[in-house]
This record gives sequence, C-alpha cells and structure tokens, in this order.
Amino acid sequence: MIMIILRHITGRAAKAALPLLFFLMPAYSPVYAECRDIYVFNTEKLMKENAVLFIDVRQPYEYKDCHIPGSINIPSAEIENRVHEIEKDTKIIVYCKTAHRSGGACNFLDQKGFKEVYNLIGGIASWYNTGRVLEGKCEGKPHFQYDSKGNVVTPELKSPIEEPEIKGCK
Repeated sequence: MIMIILRHITGRAAKAALPLLFFLMPAYSPVYAECRDIYVFNTEKLMKENAVLFIDVRQPYEYKDCHIPGSINIPSAEIENRVHEIEKDTKIIVYCKTAHRSGGACNFLDQKGFKEVYNLIGGIASWYNTGRVLEGKCEGKPHFQYDSKGNVVTPELKSPIEEPEIKGCK
C-alpha cells in the first residue's frame, strides 16, 4: 500500500511525505507474529525459556498410537471450532507426522492472533529421528538420527537414507 502511495507522490511532496509514511507504517503491520518454522533442536531452548504447548493436529487414532509427551490432540479439521481451548499468550508448537498438516494449523492460529506459534519441521518423525521420547505404542529405534547441527548420523552407513516409518505409529 505504501508503495502505491509513493508512486503517486512526486518531487517535494514525496520528500515531505516520506517521514510521515514511516511513522504510519506500524499501524499497517499485523498485530500477530508470523507462524515460524522450528527445528527439534531449537524446541529445547524454547521450552527452557517458558512453558510450551505442543498441539498434535493428526487424527485421534494417530495421536493414540504415538505422540510427543505432554502434547494435546486437536485435529487440523477441528482447530477452527476448538481454538477457544487454547490460551493466546501460550507459546505453541504445532506438529503432525511430517509438518504438512501442521503448517496450515500454524498459519490459522497465527491469523487468530496467537502471539508465538511454531510449526515443527519434520513433525513427529523428526522428533523420533533425533532420539527423543514418544508416548504410545511406538517401538523400535530409528535407522539414523540427526546430530545437533542437523547432519544425518548413521553408524553403519556414511550417506543419508530414507526416513524410516515409526513402528506402531501411523
């Protein structure tokens, strides 16, 4: 919008209006923060700073099979009707299996005015593959893990392999 105004103002008027436009710019910025991506490694730092609410947006049967400890289940299709259940000032990390469904839910919460909303990159699979604990019927050990820099660590193989399915987790 500001660019449109600037195109129509020329010469001295533009120079005079420029400081006024920068003064008015904050009035046009959104009240909410944008939905941000977060890697598993950064969640620990966030969790140490304040309480964090993990929201699993998968279906109830998926959540029952396995989930991040302490998370709550609000399926992505229900989030619009259940948004009132969540405190607006809470730091929220939204996740699904691989971060596709959670991206939409994260953007929705962001647009509803939630202050700090994150989308867990890689979803529950990234949580599992970095050796973190899951609750439910999950079993097995990942074929590889990531180190603190996000590099694939495989004891037997030297090159990355496909992410394994989490046994017992849909």
